[in-house]
Amino acid sequence: MKKIAALLTVCILIIGLSACGSNGNTNSLSKETESKGEMPLVRVAVLDQQTGLAAWYAHEMGWDKEKGFEMELQTYSSGAPANEALGAGIWDVGFVGAAAVNSIKAYGAYQIGEYFTSAGDINLIVREGSEIMENKGVNEEYPEIYGDADSVKGSKIILPVGSGHHICVSQWLKALGLEDTDVQIVNMEFAQGYQAFISGEGDIFACSYPYTDLLLEDGYQKACTMTDIKTPYYDNIVVSKDFYSEENREILVSIIEIILKAGNHFAEDEDDYVAQCTEYLSLNGKDTSDAEAMRASTLKSVFLTSEEAKTHEVGSSLRVIAEFQVEQGSITKDDYKVVEEHIVQDIMDSALEKF
Repeated sequence: MKKIAALLTVCILIIGLSACGSNGNTNSLSKETESKGEMPLVRVAVLDQQTGLAAWYAHEMGWDKEKGFEMELQTYSSGAPANEALGAGIWDVGFVGAAAVNSIKAYGAYQIGEYFTSAGDINLIVREGSEIMENKGVNEEYPEIYGDADSVKGSKIILPVGSGHHICVSQWLKALGLEDTDVQIVNMEFAQGYQAFISGEGDIFACSYPYTDLLLEDGYQKACTMTDIKTPYYDNIVVSKDFYSEENREILVSIIEIILKAGNHFAEDEDDYVAQCTEYLSLNGKDTSDAEAMRASTLKSVFLTSEEAKTHEVGSSLRVIAEFQVEQGSITKDDYKVVEEHIVQDIMDSALEKF
Protein backbone atom coordinates (compact mmCIF):
# COMPACT_ATOMS: atom_id res chain seq x y z
CA MET A 1 0.00 0.00 0.00
CA LYS A 2 2.86 2.36 0.78
CA LYS A 3 4.23 1.95 -2.74
CA ILE A 4 0.79 2.48 -4.27
CA ALA A 5 0.34 5.66 -2.22
CA ALA A 6 3.74 6.93 -3.26
CA LEU A 7 2.92 6.22 -6.87
CA LEU A 8 -0.37 8.12 -6.69
CA THR A 9 1.34 11.02 -4.97
CA VAL A 10 4.07 11.57 -7.53
CA CYS A 11 2.85 10.17 -10.80
CA ILE A 12 1.15 13.43 -11.72
CA LEU A 13 4.46 15.21 -11.20
CA ILE A 14 6.25 13.20 -13.86
CA ILE A 15 5.18 14.10 -17.36
CA GLY A 16 7.38 12.97 -20.26
CA LEU A 17 8.95 15.56 -22.47
CA SER A 18 7.10 14.08 -25.33
CA ALA A 19 3.64 14.69 -23.83
CA CYS A 20 1.47 16.16 -26.53
CA GLY A 21 -2.19 15.44 -26.00
CA SER A 22 -3.23 17.70 -23.12
CA ASN A 23 -4.67 21.18 -23.33
CA GLY A 24 -2.49 24.12 -22.33
CA ASN A 25 -3.26 25.94 -19.11
CA THR A 26 -2.08 29.26 -20.43
CA ASN A 27 -2.08 32.76 -19.08
CA SER A 28 -1.93 34.51 -22.41
CA LEU A 29 -0.98 38.16 -22.65
CA SER A 30 -3.00 40.63 -24.63
CA LYS A 31 -1.42 42.39 -27.59
CA GLU A 32 -1.91 45.67 -25.72
CA THR A 33 0.56 44.64 -23.01
CA GLU A 34 4.03 45.55 -24.23
CA SER A 35 5.78 46.63 -21.08
CA LYS A 36 5.37 47.19 -17.37
CA GLY A 37 6.58 50.59 -16.31
CA GLU A 38 9.65 51.47 -18.31
CA MET A 39 11.00 47.94 -18.47
CA PRO A 40 10.70 45.84 -21.63
CA LEU A 41 8.28 42.97 -21.13
CA VAL A 42 9.33 39.51 -22.33
CA ARG A 43 6.54 36.98 -22.66
CA VAL A 44 7.97 33.66 -21.48
CA ALA A 45 6.40 30.22 -21.95
CA VAL A 46 7.14 27.57 -19.33
CA LEU A 47 5.74 24.14 -18.58
CA ASP A 48 3.87 23.43 -15.36
CA GLN A 49 6.42 20.72 -14.55
CA GLN A 50 9.85 20.75 -12.90
CA THR A 51 11.40 21.96 -16.14
CA GLY A 52 9.69 25.35 -15.66
CA LEU A 53 11.27 25.93 -12.26
CA ALA A 54 14.40 27.87 -13.25
CA ALA A 55 12.56 30.63 -15.13
CA TRP A 56 9.97 30.93 -12.35
CA TYR A 57 12.66 31.08 -9.65
CA ALA A 58 14.71 33.69 -11.52
CA HIS A 59 11.59 35.83 -11.87
CA GLU A 60 10.65 35.37 -8.20
CA MET A 61 14.16 36.46 -7.20
CA GLY A 62 13.84 39.57 -9.35
CA TRP A 63 16.89 38.73 -11.43
CA ASP A 64 15.10 39.72 -14.63
CA LYS A 65 14.34 43.21 -13.30
CA GLU A 66 17.94 43.57 -12.15
CA LYS A 67 18.89 43.05 -15.79
CA GLY A 68 16.50 45.75 -16.96
CA PHE A 69 13.54 43.73 -18.28
CA GLU A 70 10.64 41.76 -16.87
CA MET A 71 9.55 38.22 -17.71
CA GLU A 72 5.83 37.56 -17.73
CA LEU A 73 5.33 33.82 -17.42
CA GLN A 74 2.72 31.78 -19.24
CA THR A 75 2.24 28.17 -18.14
CA TYR A 76 1.47 25.26 -20.44
CA SER A 77 0.81 21.61 -19.74
CA SER A 78 3.12 20.37 -22.51
CA GLY A 79 5.08 21.38 -25.58
CA ALA A 80 2.19 20.93 -28.01
CA PRO A 81 -0.09 23.70 -26.68
CA ALA A 82 2.97 25.87 -26.10
CA ASN A 83 3.80 25.53 -29.80
CA GLU A 84 0.23 26.37 -30.77
CA ALA A 85 0.61 29.59 -28.78
CA LEU A 86 3.95 30.26 -30.47
CA GLY A 87 2.23 29.96 -33.84
CA ALA A 88 -0.34 32.50 -32.67
CA GLY A 89 2.41 34.94 -31.67
CA ILE A 90 1.58 34.77 -27.95
CA TRP A 91 5.09 34.36 -26.51
CA ASP A 92 8.66 35.50 -27.16
CA VAL A 93 10.89 33.00 -25.32
CA GLY A 94 9.96 29.43 -24.49
CA PHE A 95 11.34 26.73 -22.20
CA VAL A 96 10.31 23.49 -23.89
CA GLY A 97 11.49 19.92 -24.39
CA ALA A 98 11.53 17.85 -27.56
CA ALA A 99 8.79 20.13 -28.87
CA ALA A 100 11.59 22.57 -29.78
CA VAL A 101 12.04 20.66 -33.05
CA ASN A 102 8.54 21.66 -34.08
CA SER A 103 9.02 25.19 -32.69
CA ILE A 104 11.75 25.55 -35.30
CA LYS A 105 10.31 23.47 -38.13
CA ALA A 106 6.79 24.88 -38.06
CA TYR A 107 7.24 28.35 -36.62
CA GLY A 108 10.79 29.43 -37.43
CA ALA A 109 11.98 29.74 -33.82
CA TYR A 110 15.66 29.72 -32.81
CA GLN A 111 17.29 27.60 -30.15
CA ILE A 112 19.68 29.59 -27.93
CA GLY A 113 20.33 27.14 -25.10
CA GLU A 114 19.77 23.82 -23.35
CA TYR A 115 19.23 23.99 -19.61
CA PHE A 116 17.57 20.99 -17.91
CA THR A 117 17.99 17.23 -18.17
CA SER A 118 16.08 14.22 -16.94
CA ALA A 119 18.50 11.82 -18.69
CA GLY A 120 19.59 10.17 -15.45
CA ASP A 121 16.00 9.21 -14.77
CA ILE A 122 15.28 7.59 -18.13
CA ASN A 123 15.61 3.86 -17.43
CA LEU A 124 15.18 0.54 -19.21
CA ILE A 125 13.86 -2.02 -16.71
CA VAL A 126 13.83 -5.80 -17.24
CA ARG A 127 12.43 -8.70 -15.26
CA GLU A 128 14.44 -10.48 -12.58
CA GLY A 129 16.35 -13.36 -14.16
CA SER A 130 16.26 -11.85 -17.65
CA GLU A 131 19.00 -13.11 -19.97
CA ILE A 132 19.65 -9.46 -20.83
CA MET A 133 21.36 -8.98 -17.45
CA GLU A 134 23.85 -11.80 -18.14
CA ASN A 135 25.93 -9.60 -20.46
CA LYS A 136 27.42 -6.24 -19.54
CA GLY A 137 29.56 -3.92 -21.62
CA VAL A 138 29.55 -5.95 -24.83
CA ASN A 139 30.11 -2.60 -26.55
CA GLU A 140 33.29 -1.20 -24.99
CA GLU A 141 32.15 2.36 -25.71
CA TYR A 142 29.28 1.86 -23.26
CA PRO A 143 30.66 -0.29 -20.43
CA GLU A 144 27.65 0.20 -18.11
CA ILE A 145 24.89 -1.11 -20.38
CA TYR A 146 23.53 -4.65 -20.18
CA GLY A 147 22.40 -6.95 -22.96
CA ASP A 148 23.62 -8.25 -26.30
CA ALA A 149 22.04 -8.79 -29.69
CA ASP A 150 20.93 -12.35 -28.98
CA SER A 151 19.27 -11.62 -25.63
CA VAL A 152 17.50 -8.46 -26.78
CA LYS A 153 16.39 -9.34 -30.30
CA GLY A 154 12.67 -10.06 -30.45
CA SER A 155 11.96 -8.42 -27.08
CA LYS A 156 8.68 -6.62 -26.46
CA ILE A 157 9.44 -3.12 -25.16
CA ILE A 158 6.80 -0.92 -23.51
CA LEU A 159 7.29 2.85 -23.87
CA PRO A 160 5.61 6.09 -24.98
CA VAL A 161 6.39 6.32 -28.69
CA GLY A 162 8.34 9.44 -29.67
CA SER A 163 9.53 10.16 -26.13
CA GLY A 164 13.01 10.51 -24.68
CA HIS A 165 12.55 6.96 -23.46
CA HIS A 166 12.03 5.86 -27.06
CA ILE A 167 15.26 7.63 -28.02
CA CYS A 168 17.07 5.83 -25.19
CA VAL A 169 15.81 2.46 -26.43
CA SER A 170 16.89 3.24 -30.01
CA GLN A 171 20.37 4.30 -28.89
CA TRP A 172 20.69 1.18 -26.73
CA LEU A 173 19.67 -1.06 -29.61
CA LYS A 174 22.23 0.60 -31.88
CA ALA A 175 24.94 0.01 -29.28
CA LEU A 176 24.03 -3.69 -29.33
CA GLY A 177 24.07 -3.86 -33.13
CA LEU A 178 20.28 -3.89 -33.48
CA GLU A 179 17.56 -1.68 -34.94
CA ASP A 180 14.06 -0.78 -33.81
CA THR A 181 12.70 -3.34 -36.27
CA ASP A 182 14.50 -6.10 -34.36
CA VAL A 183 12.18 -5.62 -31.38
CA GLN A 184 8.48 -5.06 -30.82
CA ILE A 185 7.60 -1.57 -29.59
CA VAL A 186 4.38 -1.33 -27.57
CA ASN A 187 3.09 2.25 -27.27
CA MET A 188 1.84 2.99 -23.73
CA GLU A 189 2.06 5.96 -21.40
CA PHE A 190 3.85 5.33 -18.11
CA ALA A 191 0.92 4.56 -15.78
CA GLN A 192 -0.66 2.16 -18.28
CA GLY A 193 2.73 0.65 -19.11
CA TYR A 194 3.54 0.08 -15.44
CA GLN A 195 0.31 -1.83 -14.87
CA ALA A 196 0.86 -3.89 -18.02
CA PHE A 197 4.46 -4.68 -17.09
CA ILE A 198 3.74 -5.85 -13.54
CA SER A 199 0.89 -7.92 -14.96
CA GLY A 200 3.38 -9.86 -17.06
CA GLU A 201 3.23 -8.06 -20.39
CA GLY A 202 6.44 -7.13 -22.18
CA ASP A 203 10.10 -7.89 -21.56
CA ILE A 204 11.38 -4.34 -21.07
CA PHE A 205 9.71 -1.21 -19.68
CA ALA A 206 11.22 2.20 -20.43
CA CYS A 207 10.22 4.41 -17.51
CA SER A 208 11.18 7.02 -14.91
CA TYR A 209 10.57 7.77 -11.25
CA PRO A 210 8.40 6.68 -9.45
CA TYR A 211 7.89 3.58 -11.59
CA THR A 212 11.60 2.75 -11.69
CA ASP A 213 11.91 2.81 -7.92
CA LEU A 214 8.77 0.75 -7.39
CA LEU A 215 9.99 -1.90 -9.82
CA LEU A 216 13.51 -2.05 -8.39
CA GLU A 217 12.04 -2.55 -4.91
CA ASP A 218 10.15 -5.55 -6.29
CA GLY A 219 13.27 -7.19 -7.75
CA TYR A 220 13.20 -5.92 -11.31
CA GLN A 221 16.57 -4.85 -12.73
CA LYS A 222 17.98 -1.87 -14.63
CA ALA A 223 19.58 -2.65 -18.00
CA CYS A 224 20.40 0.87 -19.17
CA THR A 225 19.87 4.57 -18.50
CA MET A 226 20.13 7.49 -20.88
CA THR A 227 23.39 8.50 -19.20
CA ASP A 228 24.80 4.96 -19.60
CA ILE A 229 24.25 5.27 -23.35
CA LYS A 230 25.97 8.70 -23.27
CA THR A 231 23.09 10.43 -25.03
CA PRO A 232 22.48 14.11 -24.18
CA TYR A 233 18.83 14.84 -23.51
CA TYR A 234 18.01 18.40 -22.50
CA ASP A 235 15.08 20.76 -22.51
CA ASN A 236 15.55 23.79 -24.72
CA ILE A 237 15.33 27.56 -24.65
CA VAL A 238 13.84 28.82 -27.92
CA VAL A 239 13.05 32.30 -29.21
CA SER A 240 10.25 33.28 -31.57
CA LYS A 241 11.36 34.41 -35.02
CA ASP A 242 9.93 37.89 -34.34
CA PHE A 243 11.76 38.36 -31.03
CA TYR A 244 15.06 36.96 -32.30
CA SER A 245 16.85 40.16 -33.35
CA GLU A 246 19.96 42.18 -32.67
CA GLU A 247 17.80 44.68 -30.82
CA ASN A 248 16.81 42.00 -28.27
CA ARG A 249 20.18 40.25 -28.13
CA GLU A 250 21.24 41.62 -24.75
CA ILE A 251 17.94 40.56 -23.20
CA LEU A 252 18.42 37.04 -24.57
CA VAL A 253 21.98 36.91 -23.19
CA SER A 254 20.64 38.01 -19.81
CA ILE A 255 17.91 35.36 -19.86
CA ILE A 256 20.52 32.66 -20.40
CA GLU A 257 22.64 34.18 -17.63
CA ILE A 258 19.88 34.15 -14.99
CA ILE A 259 18.79 30.63 -15.93
CA LEU A 260 22.37 29.40 -15.45
CA LYS A 261 22.48 31.35 -12.18
CA ALA A 262 19.41 29.41 -11.06
CA GLY A 263 21.08 26.15 -12.11
CA ASN A 264 24.15 27.04 -10.05
CA HIS A 265 22.00 27.74 -7.00
CA PHE A 266 20.07 24.48 -7.28
CA ALA A 267 23.32 22.51 -7.62
CA GLU A 268 24.79 24.20 -4.53
CA ASP A 269 21.71 23.97 -2.29
CA GLU A 270 19.76 20.74 -2.74
CA ASP A 271 17.42 21.52 0.15
CA ASP A 272 16.32 24.79 -1.40
CA TYR A 273 16.10 23.10 -4.81
CA VAL A 274 13.54 20.69 -3.36
CA ALA A 275 11.73 23.48 -1.49
CA GLN A 276 11.47 25.72 -4.55
CA CYS A 277 10.38 22.83 -6.76
CA THR A 278 7.72 21.87 -4.24
CA GLU A 279 6.38 25.42 -4.18
CA TYR A 280 6.40 25.76 -7.96
CA LEU A 281 4.60 22.48 -8.54
CA SER A 282 2.10 23.27 -5.80
CA LEU A 283 1.32 26.60 -7.46
CA ASN A 284 0.64 24.64 -10.64
CA GLY A 285 -1.86 22.35 -8.96
CA LYS A 286 0.38 19.33 -8.35
CA ASP A 287 0.12 17.17 -5.24
CA THR A 288 3.27 17.89 -3.22
CA SER A 289 2.06 16.54 0.14
CA ASP A 290 4.58 13.67 0.35
CA ALA A 291 7.87 15.37 1.25
CA GLU A 292 9.95 12.22 0.80
CA ALA A 293 8.54 11.60 -2.66
CA MET A 294 9.03 15.24 -3.61
CA ARG A 295 12.70 15.16 -2.64
CA ALA A 296 13.32 11.94 -4.57
CA SER A 297 11.52 13.14 -7.69
CA THR A 298 13.16 16.58 -7.66
CA LEU A 299 16.73 15.32 -7.34
CA LYS A 300 16.27 12.81 -10.18
CA SER A 301 16.63 15.65 -12.68
CA VAL A 302 19.09 18.55 -12.77
CA PHE A 303 19.55 22.00 -14.26
CA LEU A 304 22.65 22.89 -16.25
CA THR A 305 25.24 24.91 -14.32
CA SER A 306 27.48 27.59 -15.81
CA GLU A 307 30.54 25.36 -15.47
CA GLU A 308 28.82 22.48 -17.22
CA ALA A 309 27.57 24.82 -19.95
CA LYS A 310 31.15 25.81 -20.78
CA THR A 311 31.74 22.31 -22.16
CA HIS A 312 28.19 21.74 -23.43
CA GLU A 313 27.52 22.57 -27.06
CA VAL A 314 24.15 24.19 -27.72
CA GLY A 315 22.10 21.87 -29.91
CA SER A 316 23.84 18.65 -28.88
CA SER A 317 20.59 17.25 -27.52
CA LEU A 318 18.32 18.87 -30.09
CA ARG A 319 20.27 17.22 -32.90
CA VAL A 320 19.79 13.80 -31.27
CA ILE A 321 16.05 14.44 -31.03
CA ALA A 322 15.81 15.69 -34.61
CA GLU A 323 17.86 12.78 -35.98
CA PHE A 324 15.58 10.37 -34.14
CA GLN A 325 12.52 12.05 -35.62
CA VAL A 326 14.01 11.71 -39.11
CA GLU A 327 14.55 7.99 -38.48
CA GLN A 328 10.96 7.68 -37.29
CA GLY A 329 9.65 9.54 -40.33
CA SER A 330 8.03 12.33 -38.33
CA ILE A 331 10.24 14.99 -39.95
CA THR A 332 12.20 15.04 -43.21
CA LYS A 333 15.92 15.48 -43.83
CA ASP A 334 15.14 18.96 -45.11
CA ASP A 335 13.39 19.70 -41.81
CA TYR A 336 16.53 18.56 -40.01
CA LYS A 337 18.58 21.06 -42.04
CA VAL A 338 16.25 23.83 -40.90
CA VAL A 339 16.70 22.77 -37.29
CA GLU A 340 20.47 22.80 -37.73
CA GLU A 341 20.36 26.30 -39.24
CA HIS A 342 18.35 27.62 -36.28
CA ILE A 343 20.71 26.43 -33.52
CA VAL A 344 22.56 29.45 -32.09
CA GLN A 345 25.72 29.17 -29.98
CA ASP A 346 26.93 32.77 -29.61
CA ILE A 347 24.23 33.95 -27.19
CA MET A 348 25.17 31.22 -24.75
CA ASP A 349 28.85 32.08 -25.22
CA SER A 350 28.18 35.71 -24.36
CA ALA A 351 26.23 34.71 -21.25
CA LEU A 352 29.05 32.44 -20.08
CA GLU A 353 31.43 35.41 -20.14
CA LYS A 354 29.53 36.64 -17.06
CA PHE A 355 30.70 33.66 -14.99
